[in-house]
Amino acid sequence: SLLSNIAIYLSVFYIAYTVVIQDKILFICLSLAALFLSYTLLIYSYEIGRKIYKERNLPSLGSNKMELLDVMAEGEKHIAFLGLSKVYNFLLLGLLFGIIICIGYSYVSDESQMFSIIVMCILAAIAQIIYSVSIRKYA
Repeated sequence: SLLSNIAIYLSVFYIAYTVVIQDKILFICLSLAALFLSYTLLIYSYEIGRKIYKERNLPSLGSNKMELLDVMAEGEKHIAFLGLSKVYNFLLLGLLFGIIICIGYSYVSDESQMFSIIVMCILAAIAQIIYSVSIRKYA
């Protein structure tokens, strides 16, 4: 599952690289094929987990996400929420550093990175809003 997720992001990066830098249709097609394969493997690995752990009654991928919490033990929920909290904090810190790096790069190279800065600011704002609204519901 972890390797499938990493492969998805690497495929997207390689697509961006070939479109922006190389502009070669063969590499773009190979990257799209790798992206499709990675996503298929991710779905397949989840379905294998459902078959291996039949006694847990894991929900299917298209079902309500809250069903997964219903089948988790309290300790598993604690670990999952701790991991999500760490990812959330890392995401916001990473976006902030990314914005600072883009600002510095724009200043040094005289190439505007304003689009990237705007996208990162929007993503950070959306993540903060979703987190705040989610926490407020249960606090």
